[in-house]
Amino acid sequence: MNVIVKLPVEIPEGTIAELAKRAADQLVNDERDLVPVVRCKDCKYQGQLYACLFFGDAFFEDDFCSKGERKT
Repeated sequence: MNVIVKLPVEIPEGTIAELAKRAADQLVNDERDLVPVVRCKDCKYQGQLYACLFFGDAFFEDDFCSKGERKT
């Protein structure tokens, strides 16, 4: 059985539910502060041996930065 709760609901202060609601509200508000990123494995600056040609530093494939540009 699915239960649907219409928000806003009264959530007692100091409860885990209140903290979760605050965290969810913060996530919604933070979305406008997002910037696009490119994973190092998909970046045109990826050099040999996991070296970044932009920063001149080593990386892991799952690393990312906001300076990367996707390979074409």
